[in-house]
Amino acid sequence: MTKPRRKRNIVKINLIPKNVNHEQPGIYIHYYEGVVQYVGETVNVFHGRPFRASHDKPVDKIRWLRASPQPGLRKKWEAYLVCKLKPARQNVRQYEGTAARAGYSISEKEMRKRYKEEQRKFTRRIIKNLRSALYDYSVSQKGYIPLNKGEIHRKCKDAYYNSISITNKIMNNEDKMPLWHNDVLFNYAIKKRREIENSLFGPLND
Repeated sequence: MTKPRRKRNIVKINLIPKNVNHEQPGIYIHYYEGVVQYVGETVNVFHGRPFRASHDKPVDKIRWLRASPQPGLRKKWEAYLVCKLKPARQNVRQYEGTAARAGYSISEKEMRKRYKEEQRKFTRRIIKNLRSALYDYSVSQKGYIPLNKGEIHRKCKDAYYNSISITNKIMNNEDKMPLWHNDVLFNYAIKKRREIENSLFGPLND
């Protein structure tokens, strides 16, 4: 005799309110395939908020914890759990200020990771701006139709002033970039800036 198949759409929960006015504040945690997806708080678990799908995404396990009836305390411990568990569907950094009041602190390893991440972001922004300036310069040199002479000259001037801004940013933000990125980008940007200068104003006289 075969065993009856388990119905996956049936979920067992244990909620027993004492009466119709019973309220139980709580913090709830959503999981999917063993990974924490979402952490939230509610003034009353009997209203069903913990058991709704978070961001319309799948959930296969829900855990809820009793919490303080005071909203400030609930928010504090919700933030602490968000920072501790790092749910996949939440921006953890938004909760760090509140979580700090519950004793949460960022580890040195995480700080180093973030510092490197910020360095990479800054480097990518510089490269993007430099690429844009060099594109304008390239257009000005090739004389693309339908640009007239005035527009071509303006493209070259835009490239020149943007290149000045970029080299200054690289020079003044050494701490925001890995050293070798800073050196390579600065030398390359200066070289291109001189090239644009020569195109606009002619070579410097000795």
